[in-house]
Amino acid sequence: MVTLEKLRKLILALPETSERLIYNATMIGFYVQKKMMACVREDRISIAIKTTDLEREALSQLEPETFSVPPHYQNYPYMVVQLERIEPIELERLLASAWNQVATKKLRASRVNP
Repeated sequence: MVTLEKLRKLILALPETSERLIYNATMIGFYVQKKMMACVREDRISIAIKTTDLEREALSQLEPETFSVPPHYQNYPYMVVQLERIEPIELERLLASAWNQVATKKLRASRVNP
């Protein structure tokens, strides 16, 4: 199980990430510079995370108890992840992927070549 604190540590360890309250302070958003990469949903036990269409389709079919695409996210490049069901290493991989999708080319290059 991944706690909210563990999630915070994983995300905020990535370059240029920040946290702020969103949607009338009902959810926590995580950003790379000014672009959202993930948000903790109101239930506080799941997150919406930026992903590719291929990845979200595959994961939601393979492990629907852990990964899903509710109707609200059908037209957005996000999937919902149940924090109590995901292994920390898998979440870390998904967060790195989300970071790479929203980070600028220059920021991604600086991470590879400090």
